[in-house]
Amino acid sequence: MAGNSTSNLSPLHSTGHSEAARVWSLHSLDDLSRWCQAWARQLQPGDVIALDGPLGAGKTTLVQQLALALGVQQPVTSPTFSLIHEYLDGHIPLLHTDLYRLDSGRPDASRLDAGPTDEAFADALWDRFAQLQGILLVEWACYGSFMPAWQTAAITLEAHTPRTLTLKTFRPGLMPESLWPGAKEPPA
Repeated sequence: MAGNSTSNLSPLHSTGHSEAARVWSLHSLDDLSRWCQAWARQLQPGDVIALDGPLGAGKTTLVQQLALALGVQQPVTSPTFSLIHEYLDGHIPLLHTDLYRLDSGRPDASRLDAGPTDEAFADALWDRFAQLQGILLVEWACYGSFMPAWQTAAITLEAHTPRTLTLKTFRPGLMPESLWPGAKEPPA
């Protein structure tokens, strides 16, 4: 929605935990792009971002927009079947993974083409992440039992219109006062 004020991108509310969680309402791809452009400035090597939400909520689209904001030029696609994609042409290397196919005890796991176990995948993923010294973006993080110990931020997307994006941070400095100059908290 070109021409809209940045007030559309103001957080909907905070949880009161030292600015550790906020919710935004995103009305368009343009809104998501601006959110990613602003938030990318807070990211640093070593950050692990958990991404969750139902099918079609926009997890891969968010990764695409974050990658663009971080200078990635190559096409960013879903790693559902390859499990890991690497993007090394941006300002910070990105490792993008999708845990949907992990054998993590989900009730529906028997219907899926079984992927690696959590432990084996976690070991390989962590080794590669340590080598790259970049940012790790993890779709379907809820399916990785190892994720809570690793994550520096968690994003949950809801698939309704407008989309809501909930950001929880676990590293100081990852949740700025405001992502946009002049953005204000909505009225109570």
